[in-house]
Amino acid sequence: MLPDGWDAEVSLAGAQPKVESTQRLGLFGSFLCLTKINWGIGMMAMPYYMHLAGPWCGIVFFTISICLAADGVMCLVRIPDASTRPCCTYAELVGSRLGIWGRRGALLSLLLANWGSAVAWIKFMGDNLHKFLPEVAASSAEWSLAVTVLTLPCALVESVEPLKRVSFAGLLAGQLFVVILVAQAAVHWRHFGDYLATARPGSGWQGLPIAMGIAVFCNEGMVVVTPSVHAEMRAPRWYPVALACMAVFFWVNYLAAGLAGDFLFGYVDGRPVQDEATLSLGLSGLHRAAVYSYVLQLALTFPVMLFAVFVSFEDAWAGHRCGRVRVRLARAGAIVFAGALAVLVPRFGDFLALSGALGNSLGIYVLPQLCLLRATEAGRPLASGRRRILSWTIVLVFGIACGAVATVVSFQQLL
Repeated sequence: MLPDGWDAEVSLAGAQPKVESTQRLGLFGSFLCLTKINWGIGMMAMPYYMHLAGPWCGIVFFTISICLAADGVMCLVRIPDASTRPCCTYAELVGSRLGIWGRRGALLSLLLANWGSAVAWIKFMGDNLHKFLPEVAASSAEWSLAVTVLTLPCALVESVEPLKRVSFAGLLAGQLFVVILVAQAAVHWRHFGDYLATARPGSGWQGLPIAMGIAVFCNEGMVVVTPSVHAEMRAPRWYPVALACMAVFFWVNYLAAGLAGDFLFGYVDGRPVQDEATLSLGLSGLHRAAVYSYVLQLALTFPVMLFAVFVSFEDAWAGHRCGRVRVRLARAGAIVFAGALAVLVPRFGDFLALSGALGNSLGIYVLPQLCLLRATEAGRPLASGRRRILSWTIVLVFGIACGAVATVVSFQQLL
């Protein structure tokens, strides 16, 4: 979502917010756009991620993951189409370099990532309403179905304009959750050194592929929104600064949540670290405030993400004539299907890892690098020989090899 003073609509071609401005984006506005699109449901799995990977491996791999995502962003920015075509979307930009199959791959990546987020969102709501509203005698599955029904009006959404003015409030709500979690862990700060010195991967080395999938899941937003934000900046030369500020802010908050949660729940309390961070919290007023603040953060972004899924499917069927009633019924059916999957998904964290490994690896590590390589092959000297070697390494090692391993292991964990 976008800052005040902006009209936001979702591009049918790119399945992401397309910016149509009454005034050009400044540095802070670009920072807000990138931060809000990247900050989502993935944070809830960060303590579980840190438990699986161990603190040191977790910090290193998350740092590598966000650096590679930022590198993918800069690959897109360096392509001439990113600056010469106003409001160019991610899928359009990829398609301009890689053709129709590249565009389809970009849409597939966006659909898998956004659909995974939709299922995870409903499951998160069901699990946490079951725990933090014990006064209502309803199971997690019943709450998930109730949330699905309450979400059905999203099928009628034709614009995300009404939500734009509360985007900053959503970011503040997410920040409040991090502050509460870190403050709780800080009470035991004297033991943090021992935690770092003795902690090991919680599930052995076999848990690392799942941790990799979770890390990848967290980082796609900045990649897919880049073409639109870059095209709408008053001074695009400042885009790397906005990206760097967002990456540092995002890195600090996500790692703070992951380390604080794993330290507090796994080391201090000596309990198994839940794949949903909030399920490890108690029922005190402070903990309920933390949960409700993050529920608010997600509630302010979910309609936008769900709308992106809808228009992606609708764009794929653009050649077929469908009335608005049929379109809305199809959207409602998609919401019900996501709710049914949320009831069936056994483990939140493993599902995020599967979604990240399967969909986000393609969108972050493969397609942006291939775009840069294709532009070079087309006669545009955008990369040196060393740069091409680095790009192919990212594609083959992180995009294909690591993505395939994380996909297989995460899928096995869900069975």
